[in-house]
Amino acid sequence: MKHTTALILGAVAGAAAAVFLPRGLDDHRPAEPLDVDLDDVRAVVATDGSLAPWALGTLGAGSGALLARAMAGPRRRDAVGAAIIGLLTAALRRVGVVVGGHGVTVTCGIPALRGQIPYRVIRSARAVTVTAAEFGGLGVRWSPERGAGLILRSGPALTLDLDRGPLTISVDDPTDAAALITRHLEHAGR
Repeated sequence: MKHTTALILGAVAGAAAAVFLPRGLDDHRPAEPLDVDLDDVRAVVATDGSLAPWALGTLGAGSGALLARAMAGPRRRDAVGAAIIGLLTAALRRVGVVVGGHGVTVTCGIPALRGQIPYRVIRSARAVTVTAAEFGGLGVRWSPERGAGLILRSGPALTLDLDRGPLTISVDDPTDAAALITRHLEHAGR
């Protein structure tokens, strides 16, 4: 099979999968606020998510295969590819979200994606269910329907509706995080 034919078949298969695979669940309603008096209590919710085990295995195998190929001959590109895949896999292996008094802190292995999102730029928060397919795969993604995403696996996620558009992050327990964010927004009169 020629390279061009394989590329076209891959694109058609990817487009068909995007149309026919099931979508995640998102009712677009903000979470119910957490029942806590923020004047008397300092509340913090921490949750995290990790890359799907099958994705870790696949990326590890791909990186190992490229490295083995590079060591078998003068293929410098393969060694660079293996290093890039390995670094990205390690960097996106786990993501953390901490909801505290000043905003939402996102942590992961990529410095440019770490940081705090202040409540003043958050319009609402909700717990959702996502599929990697609707974001076009795993990693740092963008979907026309869902906006930006840090998608480590299909399943539960936290969606923040920011002034610049939605941000979805795969985490194990988004419900309490969304509820505390909603409580902070209500407390601030937003």
